[in-house]
Amino acid sequence: MSSAIAIIAALAIALLLGGCSLYHHAFPDSHPTQPGYDLEIVQLDDFGSFWEPSRARATLAKVEAQSQSRSESTYVVVFIHGWHNNAAPDNANLQEFNQWLGKLATELGQPARAAARLELTGSPAFKLLGIYVGWRGRALPGVLDYGTMWWRKSAAERVGDGDLSEFLERLQRMYLRANSLNRYAQDPAHTTFTGLFTIGHSFGGQVLLKAIARPLEAELAMRAPSLTDALEPAPTPPTPTLERVPIDSFGDLNILVNPTTEAYQFARIDGLYRQLAYSSQQTPQLVVFSRTTTYPGSLSFRSPGH
Repeated sequence: MSSAIAIIAALAIALLLGGCSLYHHAFPDSHPTQPGYDLEIVQLDDFGSFWEPSRARATLAKVEAQSQSRSESTYVVVFIHGWHNNAAPDNANLQEFNQWLGKLATELGQPARAAARLELTGSPAFKLLGIYVGWRGRALPGVLDYGTMWWRKSAAERVGDGDLSEFLERLQRMYLRANSLNRYAQDPAHTTFTGLFTIGHSFGGQVLLKAIARPLEAELAMRAPSLTDALEPAPTPPTPTLERVPIDSFGDLNILVNPTTEAYQFARIDGLYRQLAYSSQQTPQLVVFSRTTTYPGSLSFRSPGH
């Protein structure tokens, strides 16, 4: 009986501390990088506010300056970690994302890809910018963190609704502006482009979906003929309306990896999406990757192509 009480007490303490301020701070930015890419880290608190707004502004300014380059193309990759992770210098997700950026830079620098950029833009050069979005995915040390699931999920939803949403929207505006200016450049031989890719894993997928759902829904709602019902989808969907003009994407691609989110949160996007038919020019906007054998917080970065 005493051991059972002790276990219950330990779990209660873990759950209580999960909502408190332990580990509730910004981590120092200390990460070695390799040649060929830059890595920026922005961190948010449990309420969705940037710990260091000046750092977020500096990151946006860096992307803005790079996206205006007429001599090299720009790739921006945003990664949002999930449960049991944060922006600590020794965090496995941060370290592996850092290493993966180095592998991606090497892959993008291969002769065949450089030749393709030369043919398409007039310049083989490129710049890779990685942005690691850190939040309090880990709230307690060791196995105690497994008692924080519902608190961390709620925090993930607040993070997605907070400053990060504006941050990603500003990246989107830079992406559209840079590619629009390049498209109408006076010298067609030098039309470098800017690419924007976002990735959210586990609760980070919840964060990303919260941050981009409204813009995606708005694009679809402007074209879908009927108000969707997320609770009771039509048993016999109407014949989709052909959308001949491609829908503007939020960046180039948004990827959710094993997202820890309810299907209901995706239902409105799905209901609007199914009302339309798309031309061959329409690019994917949201891709979900899931697997049946995984464990919370786990993510292995592989080299490009795997």
